[in-house]
Amino acid sequence: MVGGGVQVRGLFVPWWLVYVFSGLIIIFIGIKIHSLLRKRNLARRLKREVAEAEKEIEDVKKLEKRIGGMKVLEEEVRKEAERLAERLKGKE
Repeated sequence: MVGGGVQVRGLFVPWWLVYVFSGLIIIFIGIKIHSLLRKRNLARRLKREVAEAEKEIEDVKKLEKRIGGMKVLEEEVRKEAERLAERLKGKE
């Protein structure tokens, strides 16, 4: 070490340059950590939204199945109404 900086293998580096370089390294590491945390949060949110979407898809499938069953019942009721109408016509 020298009074105005650091001597490394015959190369003199002034303190201000050491501080600037150290600061840049700290800023770079901070940006990387922030980026990793943000990606992790995005991954969690995406996972939650996918789970919600899958549940909604299941709900829609259940409703479609119920609607299909109702259509079958509706068709059976229509046929029974036609049979009753024919029987009533025959009694007249």
